[in-house]
Amino acid sequence: MVAFARIDDRSIELHCSIYEPDSVVVLDPTLVNIVYVFGGLREGGSMLINSSRPLDLKRSFYRVPASKIAMKILGKDITNTAMIWALLKVEPVIKLDALSGVIGDRFSGKLAELNREVVRAAYRGVERA
Repeated sequence: MVAFARIDDRSIELHCSIYEPDSVVVLDPTLVNIVYVFGGLREGGSMLINSSRPLDLKRSFYRVPASKIAMKILGKDITNTAMIWALLKVEPVIKLDALSGVIGDRFSGKLAELNREVVRAAYRGVERA
């Protein structure tokens, strides 16, 4: 599956594929052996891969062990939230303060606190590979 997101301060009216992204986020690390994940990535763009193991990709990228973090904290391999926060460390296109209430809006009680723990761990866990 491929998904696209555009982020801007203004309303975005363009609804189509992105062929030269500024950033690429890979949630499933097995894809790096199947698909050329750097395809179309603009010069100087950022690649973030959910991986706890070293990958030999012949290009610079960032990695975060999002699955490992989610399994440890949530008990499930749900990486979306972790990867969003990790991406914000790599590409700070949105201030973290602006997202501080989002988890509380989406989740409540214990699940909200667990997700806050996930995002803190993911943000800290980003490393350049």
